[in-house]
Amino acid sequence: MSRLHDRLTASIASPLALLALAPALTLADPPPAEPLVAEPMLIATILEDPRPGTRVQITATLLHDLGDNEVLVEDASGRIIVEGGPTWYHRITLPADEPLLIDGEVEIEDADQPTIDIYRVVRADGSELRIRPEQGASPWSGRSATAASPIAEPPAWQ
Repeated sequence: MSRLHDRLTASIASPLALLALAPALTLADPPPAEPLVAEPMLIATILEDPRPGTRVQITATLLHDLGDNEVLVEDASGRIIVEGGPTWYHRITLPADEPLLIDGEVEIEDADQPTIDIYRVVRADGSELRIRPEQGASPWSGRSATAASPIAEPPAWQ
């Protein structure tokens, strides 16, 4: 038993001795995450050179609610439709008459004008409306409209 005891003690002591010789490690704050986009783009830039699947941010004001979670927004350079997901999944409402930072992805369907699929909207006061996760599929992808009413609560401003 003493041999087994000696072996176990040696096998535990050796790694511990190495740790004692190692320099002290400290955990520093991780570097801040880089913004998804350096600064908001002008709508005209997106319209002139639309790149489907590209993540963009625009600062715009709501011009008209088109229904079906589609909203026409504008900045000094132009207008574009932004989409907040299917109405059978949830319904969104954006405030009028205030600048909104809209973070989303450029989409072109059936050779139409480009639109922006919304990931999140940030108001001037910093409150945020998150429509879908930063990465991965939308929460409604792969599901079909089986009911006339939304299956999820509308996203809330936080």
